[in-house]
Amino acid sequence: MKTSNKILLGFLILIFLIPVFGVMSFNNRIKNGRYTVERQDNQGSNFRSGNFKPYKVVKFIAPAGRVLKANLQHSDSLFYSYHQVGGGDSIRVYNTGDTLFVHFINPDENEVAHLSMNLKLPFFDNLVIDNAEVTLDSTGGSLTGDLLVEISGTGLLNIGRMSGKRGGPDDAKATQFPYAINRLSVKMNDGEVALGGKTEIKHLNLQVNGAGVLSVNDGATIGEVSGRLSEESSVKANWKYVKKLAALATE
Repeated sequence: MKTSNKILLGFLILIFLIPVFGVMSFNNRIKNGRYTVERQDNQGSNFRSGNFKPYKVVKFIAPAGRVLKANLQHSDSLFYSYHQVGGGDSIRVYNTGDTLFVHFINPDENEVAHLSMNLKLPFFDNLVIDNAEVTLDSTGGSLTGDLLVEISGTGLLNIGRMSGKRGGPDDAKATQFPYAINRLSVKMNDGEVALGGKTEIKHLNLQVNGAGVLSVNDGATIGEVSGRLSEESSVKANWKYVKKLAALATE
């Protein structure tokens, strides 16, 4: 066979194998539970969703101001979805080791963009919230085991409640729903935890630095409490829990 024919044959084989390898790679990502779907509607809104294998640690990272609002639910498999208005994509979902990262990057620093997303996963026992707002939604069932949470900056964790249009723990329009946790351990450097009126926590451990805030709506049930509260921290609750938590305040 002439050299030119060999080169041509090799070129044709290469062209044939490239799509084959591409399909194999895509199938492998689906098999391993890692893929993203993108769809754009006529209004310029990009619907994006994806699937990852479950991870024990979920870390939310966002600019200050709770511009990222994540609704976290239990499900048989891990799945996320959100709408991105306009072009581009400001959410990065990826994993490193046993940690799943949800990273919000504001595409326009001159304009504060807010984004809401849904994240479903079968198991998690550690949340890290950096400036984002995360709501534990009981639609898929409560977390009856133990949960360790780390909150920093303007981060907010809602348990047993979902903010209304105004947002924030004092929102009168917030939706309340049952949510039970055996042991909740919270480490806060500033940040906030808001417990809805139907929340039940058997043991609450707090390690609060800076101006961290704990809000407890009337009707919530908290069993044992332990840990420490900083001088700058505050508790928004009825007198029963204010008195109970006062013993954790550092002098």
